[in-house]
Amino acid sequence: TLHRLVLKDVMGDESVFALMLLIENVATLVMVPVWLWLSLRIGKHQALLLAVLWLALWSLPLVLLGPGDSTWLMVLIAIRGSSFASVLFLANSIAADVIDVDTLASGQQRSGLYFAAWGMAIKLSLALGVLLGTLLPSLVGYDPGADGVTQDAQHGLMVVYGLVPALMMAAAALF
Repeated sequence: TLHRLVLKDVMGDESVFALMLLIENVATLVMVPVWLWLSLRIGKHQALLLAVLWLALWSLPLVLLGPGDSTWLMVLIAIRGSSFASVLFLANSIAADVIDVDTLASGQQRSGLYFAAWGMAIKLSLALGVLLGTLLPSLVGYDPGADGVTQDAQHGLMVVYGLVPALMMAAAALF
């Protein structure tokens, strides 16, 4: 939600938006075999935990970035993003395991119910991310429509951009 705003109003270089997304997605895809190998080595749950903590850890330095740091931003986004696919595929794999256990225990096939609940949880989490990504910056003084963004508003935006995902992922790690 905030990538483009950060590039425009903090980094001062919105032109790298597409490149940054490409780099993030390539890093994600390149690391899938590594996360898969790790999940086979230490287990899906532990690998998912590491992926979530990896994402949290590499979100924190985003807070330190400021105007002109778009290269560093892309590097951190690539490193942080290298765990995105693993979070998705490991979580889905664990969900499938839960369905298998439930089918064995209950004797009933309820995979449709599980996938409906799973899909709803994903949609709600995406909606929460958009809500927080648009509400929180305004609470720290950031106004994307302003003629000039103050240094305090830039810093507030970067705190939301880096700290909020780090805290949410750290909280998710508890589960």
